[in-house]
Amino acid sequence: MLLKIKLNCNPLFFFFEALEKIKPIVGLKFTKKNIKASKVLKVTAVPFLLTVELQYKQALLWLIKSTVLRVDKSLSLKLFSELYSITFFNTSLALKKKCE
Repeated sequence: MLLKIKLNCNPLFFFFEALEKIKPIVGLKFTKKNIKASKVLKVTAVPFLLTVELQYKQALLWLIKSTVLRVDKSLSLKLFSELYSITFFNTSLALKKKCE
């Protein structure tokens, strides 16, 4: 409702535009190798392309986590400020997760 009042735009359009900005393209698959001589576990990461479903799933998880960490009074204000900062300022905790 805040999006419709303050920005005069469709909230679903605003939401999906923010999701498009934060969705990842590449994921990492971790593999463990046990070295026999030294009994050390070696972990390697192999990059792979994510499917569209996994991209949106990861983007939603990042959006939820970054919204909960915001310091606003209500959940609707937290979500509004998170989506607003993603869409217009390109600064957000969710975007930082994408860059890591």
